[in-house]
Parts: sequence; C-alpha cells; structure tokens
Amino acid sequence: MDLSLNLKISKDFRKLLGKVRKWRKNKNPSITVPTSDPSKPFRKVKMNEVWGKPTSFIMKKNDS
Repeated sequence: MDLSLNLKISKDFRKLLGKVRKWRKNKNPSITVPTSDPSKPFRKVKMNEVWGKPTSFIMKKNDS
C-alpha cells in the first residue's frame, strides 16, 4: 500500500515515506539527523550511514 499518496497524511510525513521507499530500492537519499554539537544541531547524512543497507526479508525453512 502506497501511503505517500494518502491525502489524510501530512505532506512532510509523505515525503519521509518516499525517502524510505527510495532507501529500500538502494537509492540512498540524504536525511537530517541531530548532533551533539550546539553550534550545528543538525547535519545531513546518507541513509545507509544511519540505517545500514536495506536487506530483503527471506523466511528460511526449518529442516527438522
């Protein structure tokens, strides 16, 4: 289900959902993250640096 087209969700949240979808497709967009430095409270980094690379979900068969 594509929630980025749902008009009941705020525009900012829809943009973030679009970034997550791009990250899942290995596009690696930039996001803003907080820092501990008071002079620069935020910085832009690539999603792979924050969340790691996306992996596909695979269910393994239990051979008992």
